[in-house]
Amino acid sequence: MKAELVFMPMPCKRHFASMVQLAKILVNLYPNLSITVLIMKLNLDAKIAAYVDSFTATRIKFIHLSPPETHKDVAPTDFITYLVLIHGPLVKEVTANIVKYSSSVIDSHRLTVFILNVFLTPLIDLGNELGVPSYVFYVSGVAFLGFQFYALAFQDEQNVNIVELKDSDTDFTIPSYLNLVSSKLFPTVMLKPKSLPMVNNLVRRLRKAKGIMINTFWELESHAVSSLFYGSVPPIYPVGSILDLDNESEVHQSSDIMKWLDEQPISSVVFLYFGSGGSFNGDQVK
Repeated sequence: MKAELVFMPMPCKRHFASMVQLAKILVNLYPNLSITVLIMKLNLDAKIAAYVDSFTATRIKFIHLSPPETHKDVAPTDFITYLVLIHGPLVKEVTANIVKYSSSVIDSHRLTVFILNVFLTPLIDLGNELGVPSYVFYVSGVAFLGFQFYALAFQDEQNVNIVELKDSDTDFTIPSYLNLVSSKLFPTVMLKPKSLPMVNNLVRRLRKAKGIMINTFWELESHAVSSLFYGSVPPIYPVGSILDLDNESEVHQSSDIMKWLDEQPISSVVFLYFGSGGSFNGDQVK
């Protein structure tokens, strides 16, 4: 059977590129598979247009979504809701047309799965409406996913407001981590009254997915993967490592870094990464 997947990435280069690279891997593995990538138009990253224009893989097509309103000042905690609100009707229209076409044309690709960026899980409801299962592409590691599941369960089962831990130094035994985790290390976004509900809602929606695909692999996070691999709801699928090696300029820029790393003694380097939009101040670097 010919199958079609619909990918829904976030409109920022790093999130977008990793999902497109996943799409590329899948179509190379399965000859009867085609993938449609829906692109939100928010002008958050101008590199996306150039990336799409340079993409040459077959059986992967891109559809640009252009909602009537894309420039509105919204609070960061309301951004995801706003994003889905303005693009949801267009996503529904496009996917409904795919379903309609596949049901009316013999030997056409059948829409079988939605794959959503972790921040776009509200669209799971749309998949349910169309009878299409939704999987989530999770952009952080397995250990942090386990932490998010643990934190939500802790709040629900213990009736605890996790914001109250802001100034405490309590150690927690979290299954996805080998060592105890201090509340001082909890993400700031989870310790603010305005942003905690957004985080909790995201994790609750993650539970509704049919599965969670994660850009990691067993050897990198063996303990974390083991803690969630058996009996996890939903199941997790390590699909990494997925690297965006199509951008030769960025690969060239990183070659000196890789050379330097190769020259360092084993276990002498600590890797810290806060995403492409994150940064460290001088004291942290030192």
